[in-house]
Amino acid sequence: MLVLGVRPNSVVPRKCSGCKREVLDDVFAYYPRCNPKIYGDLPSEIEIQCPRANCGGRKIDENPHWTYHIPAKFLICSHRCTSCGFPGSWNPTDRNIPTFHSASCTRMWKLFKDAGCELSDYPHIPSIYFGKQKKGRNDLAPRIKRLQAAKKEFDKRLGSGKA
Repeated sequence: MLVLGVRPNSVVPRKCSGCKREVLDDVFAYYPRCNPKIYGDLPSEIEIQCPRANCGGRKIDENPHWTYHIPAKFLICSHRCTSCGFPGSWNPTDRNIPTFHSASCTRMWKLFKDAGCELSDYPHIPSIYFGKQKKGRNDLAPRIKRLQAAKKEFDKRLGSGKA
């Protein structure tokens, strides 16, 4: 995205128009189905349904977004139902499609940011961001160390032309 008055490749914080809190930009970016190694044969359209139990509202998501997880997960976003008017997180009607809530991305990004780790400075590795943690703890220090090691390895490969 181009933002006037800002140098290219700068991180530009975004704010929610409703609550004015900072929101995720693209640290946990979702992507179109352009990389077959990661996205395989993902559907180009997904039928999603209203979360309200008795509504039955459905629609086709003609531009589904996927996380960078392996395997990729459908990014669940909030929609307003045209049938009942209820706003909520719409899931795919096909329960076999792996999903991920966009709110989870934002929460994790904020945890790292509060710990002094700007994720946009590191390689995108969901297995580190969302890795298993000890029960009842949210200790980011080991994950930050793994990100630092991954960045060092990535920078080394980039310098040698092998990235």
